[in-house]
Amino acid sequence: MTLRLLLSNVLYKGAVSHKGAIYPGEHERIVDEELWEKVNARLALRSTGQRGKVHGPQVAPLAGLLYCTECGNRMRPTFTTRHGRRYKYYSCQAARRKQKQPCSQTPVGAKDLETSLLRNLEPTLGTGLNWEAVLKSLRRVEYEGNTQRVSIAFQDGTCMEQMLAMPTRPGSRTEPAAESGGRIPRVSRLMALAIKFERLVREGTVQTYRELADAGQISRARMSQIMHLSDLAPEIQEELLFLPKTTTGPDRYTEKQLRQVARSIDWDWQKRQFRALGEHTANLA
Repeated sequence: MTLRLLLSNVLYKGAVSHKGAIYPGEHERIVDEELWEKVNARLALRSTGQRGKVHGPQVAPLAGLLYCTECGNRMRPTFTTRHGRRYKYYSCQAARRKQKQPCSQTPVGAKDLETSLLRNLEPTLGTGLNWEAVLKSLRRVEYEGNTQRVSIAFQDGTCMEQMLAMPTRPGSRTEPAAESGGRIPRVSRLMALAIKFERLVREGTVQTYRELADAGQISRARMSQIMHLSDLAPEIQEELLFLPKTTTGPDRYTEKQLRQVARSIDWDWQKRQFRALGEHTANLA
């Protein structure tokens, strides 16, 4: 859009614009008028040709086939963008809409699920699979986040189950547990990071959180999200720091849940919400 505004600026061809009308200017042109007109004719043609088109459709082969085991709703494709890279997920609609009876299903990485599905279907459908052939054979796929279980129903009425392999992507909520008997929960690491950042600014090692964000090559919005954890009551912060290691499945608490708790400045309210959250996740385990 910035480039379009630059190329269509009449000042460069020696004219001025006033209330929608173009008048000859008193300054010298820096772009030949004929060239300017050709470029803007191309821009106008391209704009007309693109009007009404949907840009950048997501490639999601399981769209319309994937369902949430917990609530039965469809899991639709979505994405997040981090450091300029797009990460695709399948997310339960009930969980995203926060309905009266919310679903606790967590999103699943599209690449993780799709790759695992193709690999596990090879013994049944043959090697060298492509999505066109696979989709003709599938009737329904269900995903259960707590157990990483994938249930597959075929068009011929047969069914099979598989376990989704734990993703090894950096920052994944379900990174494989270490040989020591588990992994440190992600919120514990983020809580420690927020405390460290706060100390660095308080002691004057760095002047601002913006400086920290630039040094760590993260966005200021992401820095703000991390620092929201330092608004939690001290008792909650301490408990998050010393959470037991996660041995199977997703972590007990997510950063998103805790940011909701940290929105209140009432520490007593925070502690009640934190206890309720812990009870809820314990019942789901």
